[in-house]
This record gives sequence, structure tokens and C-alpha cells, in this order.
Amino acid sequence: MNARNRWLLLLVAASGIALMVVFGHHLPGPAVVHADSGMWLTFSPAQGTADDVRQISFAGFAGDEVLDLTFFAPDGSQQLVGGGSTWYEAPEPDGTGGPALFRPSDWLASPQSGTWTVNILGETTGVTLTVTFVIS
Repeated sequence: MNARNRWLLLLVAASGIALMVVFGHHLPGPAVVHADSGMWLTFSPAQGTADDVRQISFAGFAGDEVLDLTFFAPDGSQQLVGGGSTWYEAPEPDGTGGPALFRPSDWLASPQSGTWTVNILGETTGVTLTVTFVIS
């Protein structure tokens, strides 16, 4: 690494630390993660019947962080998943996970047809992500 790159890296790191020190205690709740953050979670296939098995895969989360997946039906109501309000996933140390197998008819209390919304919350980092899948 040349001197200019080391200087830029040091400047970026110092700026980040300074911002955390100055503003860290005044930040609002969980951060909203956008597509450009590098975090993602997919249901594959994204569309299918309630009896079709989907693979849940994800990456970009903190290693060994518990992820809480909360499911919302097409009508916007929160639905039970596996008898509880949350489906849990845990990334590998590198922040990736899956494929976990998910069949809506086995796990959802009422697998209605339409577009389902899934909110993901990282329990340690507080980051959030929203994804969808479709039951036809």
C-alpha cells in the first residue's frame, strides 16, 4: 500500500471514529438497511404455492448474530410462524447463511395468497431489512 492510500485509509478511519464519539449516543433506534448496504436475504423461488419449498439464503450480516424474521400477510397483519411470532436464523461467522428450507404451508398459521412481507432484525447490530415473497 503506498503512502497516499495509507493516508486516505487513516483519514477515513479517524473520521469514522470521531463521528461515533460525537454522535454515537444520540443516534435513533435501529438503522434501516438499503440495498446498497451489502446485506441481503432471499426466498428462492420468490414465487410459488404455499406447498412449494423455498430456500432462505442471506449474507452481509454480523457473524453469529441472531436474525429475527417477522412475517406479514398480504393484508398487512402479522402472522404466526412455527407457532410463534418470529422465525430465527443465525449467520455463520462470515455473516452468510442458508440455505434454510421453508415451506409456507408448514410454518405459517394462515398461508394466504399474495405478496408476503418479511422484516428482518439483527438482534446485536439493530440493522433491519425488508424482503418479500409471493404465495400464488
